Order: sequence, then structure tokens, then C-alpha cells
Amino acid sequence: MRWSIILSLLLFQSLNLYKADTYDRLVGSSYDTLLRKRFVAPETDPSIVILDIDERSLQQMSTDHGRWPWPRDTLASVLEYLEKSGAAAVVFDILFSDEDVINQVADATFADSVTRSSSSFFPVLRLDQSLDKFSEVNVTMLPGFATPLNEKHTKITDSEPRVAVIPPVFEAVISTGRLGFHNMYPDVDGVNRHYRLWEDIGSSWRLNSLPVRMAHSFGWSLPAGPNQLMSFQLKPDAYPTVSFFDVWVASQRRESHSSSSDFKDKIVIIGSTAPNLFDIKVTPLSPIQPGVQVLANAIDNLKNGDFVRTLDKSAQWLIGAALLLLMVYGSKKLSVAKMRWAILLAPSGLIGVSFLVLNFGDVFIDQTAAASQAFIFFTSMTLYASWRNQFFSTPPRPRSNDMFCTSIVFAAKATSLNLNEVIDAINRMADNYAILQSGFTAGTTVGVRGPYYAILLSPDKISESAMRTSLYIGESSPCIFKVDHMNPELTEFLSEADTLSDLAWPFIGRALIQWEKGDDRLSIT
Repeated sequence: MRWSIILSLLLFQSLNLYKADTYDRLVGSSYDTLLRKRFVAPETDPSIVILDIDERSLQQMSTDHGRWPWPRDTLASVLEYLEKSGAAAVVFDILFSDEDVINQVADATFADSVTRSSSSFFPVLRLDQSLDKFSEVNVTMLPGFATPLNEKHTKITDSEPRVAVIPPVFEAVISTGRLGFHNMYPDVDGVNRHYRLWEDIGSSWRLNSLPVRMAHSFGWSLPAGPNQLMSFQLKPDAYPTVSFFDVWVASQRRESHSSSSDFKDKIVIIGSTAPNLFDIKVTPLSPIQPGVQVLANAIDNLKNGDFVRTLDKSAQWLIGAALLLLMVYGSKKLSVAKMRWAILLAPSGLIGVSFLVLNFGDVFIDQTAAASQAFIFFTSMTLYASWRNQFFSTPPRPRSNDMFCTSIVFAAKATSLNLNEVIDAINRMADNYAILQSGFTAGTTVGVRGPYYAILLSPDKISESAMRTSLYIGESSPCIFKVDHMNPELTEFLSEADTLSDLAWPFIGRALIQWEKGDDRLSIT
């Protein structure tokens, strides 16, 4: 029974890991809940600030510039102001995909500002790979966004692969070479837990995300793989924001000296938290987290190497298998009463380990499956052990008239024996038996567990050595007080006994007297 359950759980675990991929391994896991309940998280990088096109900015700017999108000379003024203030990087979380046919002069002003800029970064929208074959955009048209994987790949031709993207409409923006996609790719349940840092096109080209393009410029280290589990902050609005309107007003007044220190050496991300601009992402922290906050989190994780590591499939399988074996050992050593506690404590302990490691480490050890397996296993084993204890407390019935009936009274010298272990041990001597553990009250309130009484039916007499060998459980050497080999005719008495205690107490009574005297010498009749 025990091994049947374990093998079934191990098979289920193996199939589940085999089918899982990067974007669904955490679906249904405890990761989201533990992340929200976390009390320790990496500190937000103080150099990252969000220039927020918030509701206040939309309202204040509408008087002179109308509804969003505003004429792009407003962005040009802010870009120049931030660079004069010493910003290390100005990252636009705004897609410049169309010309402003009404304000062409404003577009020209923005293009001039970008040309003079040395620290601005711009997004590209990556479309589905299935559309690549229909695209007219060649990877060579977007320098910086697409980079060759092989350093020897220097001979670039028009036959290079095409990619389906929505690039910036400004040639000045493309010419900077500071481009990267800002797509978020949710897991299969729609929650954004991972960030895709790059995408390889065949074996020759790589498309970079905005954070990776920044990493190339600033010399940040890149992780081994493109799909990284994000280490979110404690709150969905963890990164500080400054209203776009305030900076725009300052840029118009040329207050460079009074405000320059606010942005010196900062990574300024220009984006929006306004709900009506619909840059909203579903994350483990919130179903409506602003996308610009998620981008800031990704840049922070990459810059400081704070992405959460996960175990590969082989490591997860080995941990799961080891835990299942530990459950087998525990089920043999624990009494039924303790196994009832294990139904709740074992899963809670496994989830607790994941929670603590997530708080104080940089790795998430997903114990959701193991916790579920522990709950199923200990529930099943508790029910089975309870049934087995009840079943083997019923007197055995002779299968023939020539069976030998052996009764044994025994206990452990140093530690108490587990009834489930004892049943397993007795099973090695005979397959037709019954067993119970005596109990009595010391004084009026204290319950004491006494020695065991077992009655076995077998074709032959069971020797003392066989008894001691079978009853040697762990480090507990058995103390056998009394063994009686009944005549075959006496087995008819078993048919008349209603309960095992009817047979046990005469033997246990004598054994208790012997136990009280400290005499553990074997007595066989």
C-alpha cells in the first residue's frame, strides 16, 4: 500500500515536470501567494526613477496641448532638460510608431533632440514570430535592436532574416542604435512573472529587449538564459515617481540649476501610470500594476543581478523523489496519532521552506507539488494505518486444524515501539496474526502504554531466534517476556474469542509483573 502510493505520486510528478515549460511551471504554484506575503525583498535601486504621465499631467497638459498623445516637442523639451540635468539614461516606455501629421514641426523638433541625445533609449514592439515571413523589415535595418550572435558574422547582406516589428517612425531614433523591445510575455494563466530579455532569430541574430540594450551600453552582466523570473518588490508602486507635468514646467522655465540634482546619474523611465492609457499588466503583486513599474523592476533586476533563480527539472525531480522517500520512512516511524498531525504539518513545513528561501535567498524552490503529495500520502497512510490497526486487533481464524498458535508478549528495552512498525515486523513471521498494545492508568490520570501482545498462526513452531530477528526494529532490541506455543487443539479457542483482549490479558498480566521486576528473561512454554 505504502509503496503503491509513493510510486503513483512519483509517476505523477515525473509526468508533470516532463510537460512543464518555462511559462507554465509556476502556474498553480505557491509563488504568487508567497511573493505577496514576503517581508524581505531586494531594495529598489535608488538610481531608478519614473517620470510619470499621470492623471494630473494629462489634466494639466490638456489645456495647452489637448488630449494624449501630445505634440512631441513636449517630449523633446523634457529629454533635453533631463540630459542637461545629468541623467544617466532616459528610457522611453512610449512607442513612436506614427507620424503626427498635424504637428509636423513638433515631430521635427523631437527628432533634432534625439539626434543630439546620447543617453536616450527607445522601444520597439515585437510582433508574433509567425508574422516574420510577411515582414518587410530586415534585421539590418534596426542596428542595436538586432545584433549578430557570431562575432565573425561581419558580411551582412539583404538576405538576412526578416522580423515582424513595429519600429519607431523616426529615422533619428533608429539611427541612435539604442533600441529594444518592451514586450511582456505572460505565463499561460495570463500573469506576468517572467521577463524575456532577448530572442534569438535562428543561429545568427539576436533581438534585444530594452533592459538588455541598456546592459550593453552600461556594461551590466547578462544571465545565462533569456527568460528570467522577476524578483518583484514588496509593493506594485515601489519605484519613485515624478509627475511629467512638473518636469515639463521646469523645462519651459529653464530651471536647470534648481532641479538638476534630482536627476543626476539617474535612470529616468518616461511612462504612464494613468489607467486610461491602458499600460496595465497582471503580475503576482496586482492585477493592475502599471507597465512602467514592471519595466523599472526588470531594469533593476538586470542591473543588480536580482532575478529569482529556479531549479531545473532534474533537480526538482530529485528533491521530489527524496521527499517521497522521507515520507516513506516517516510513515514507518510515526504512530497513527502523529501521522494525523503530519497531514497538516508536513505540507505547511514544505511551503514554509519555500517562503523562507524566497525571503532570504535569490532562489525559489517550488514545493507546491511536494506539499500536495505530502498531504495525499499522509492522509492515505493515516486512513490505512487506522484500518490496519483495527483489522489486526481481531483474533485470527485458523485456516486448518493443524496450525500452531504462538502467543508473544514483548516490548522494547529503551524506546517505545511503533504499532505500525510492529505489524510490519510480525508480518515477516506469519501472515495470519493479530496484535494489540496494552494500556493502563498509573494512578488516576496518567496513561501508560504497556507491552505488546501478538498471536500468530503458522504451520510450524516459530523459533526464538526468528522472533528476535523479526522484532529487531531499528536500534530497539526486543525484550520478549513470554512465548506460548499452544497445542493445535487449543486454536479452537480462537473461534470462541470475541476480541483479542480476551486472549491477551492473562499473558500480559504475567508479563507486567515480570516487567515491573525488571526481569526481561525469555520464558517459553
